[in-house]
Amino acid sequence: MRDELVRNALMGLNLQFTPDLVKIVLNYAHTFDGVLIKKHFLNTPPNVTAILAVSDVLIVVGYSNGELALLDLATCTSLVFEKHKHTQGIKDFALIDKATFASCSNDHSVRVWDLATRLCTAFLAGHSDRVLAVAALSLHKLASSSADTTIKVWDLQTKSCLMTLDGHDDWVHDLAALSNDILVACSSSALCVWDTETGICIQKKPRDPAYWICWLVATGNDTFVSGCDDGTIHKWARTQGLFVASIVGRAHCIRSFAALPHNQLAAGTATGVVNIWDDQKHVMELPISRGWQRLAALPNGNLVCVTSDGQMSIWM
Repeated sequence: MRDELVRNALMGLNLQFTPDLVKIVLNYAHTFDGVLIKKHFLNTPPNVTAILAVSDVLIVVGYSNGELALLDLATCTSLVFEKHKHTQGIKDFALIDKATFASCSNDHSVRVWDLATRLCTAFLAGHSDRVLAVAALSLHKLASSSADTTIKVWDLQTKSCLMTLDGHDDWVHDLAALSNDILVACSSSALCVWDTETGICIQKKPRDPAYWICWLVATGNDTFVSGCDDGTIHKWARTQGLFVASIVGRAHCIRSFAALPHNQLAAGTATGVVNIWDDQKHVMELPISRGWQRLAALPNGNLVCVTSDGQMSIWM
């Protein structure tokens, strides 16, 4: 019965039915075991700079020349977003809902895309430097952070900027959206927790002299994980209204994060491995390849890794 339901779902998506795809879909929300189930080289002269999981079988890939493509993991075929593409490299993605996502770029802009038509539905301009990260807030709201040291909160219905958050002294590298429109932002100078309803910074942790936080990923309504330039990984949880950190462990030269089910975390590194953590215990290393690794956790618990040179692997 389960196989039949999966087959019907795949036919509804007009995807090729393959054994690898069955493995991906049938293993929904499983504990990550580190088994390689698929490997493929993308046809890319430009470097891959960002990826986004859209569903169990679809990801969006962003490139250093500003192009985007929708990749079918079952057939490893892609559809290019041909119109209104960015003019410089893609930095980050955020899934807004099942039908739309946002991208940001070195060209100072944020764009919203329709997955079905692959057309740009909103062009959000206002940052004066590279836009480094985007995060979806509550319905019809989006946050973006920039090398201009600011964070902007956008109304996606009116396609206008609701507010600009000033409180960082340097590039705002990454964002993590939590519940109740709480936004976590990190820069070289501080980690800030913002209430995007009021525009007030409700918590600020200045930079530790030993390291600075450069990567964030939300792991729950009131929890997130941060990665530092020295390899330290911290887990943050709200305690009596404030976020308190505890050390998870260390991974050399962290380059990307992905939150997996069952409190597991994937950390991509510059040393050619992806480290898997289970709460405060290092579980395993996945051998990938050297270079920048982009990670995305699929809804079914599988992990997609794409290296900058286009090597894609799917792990379960």
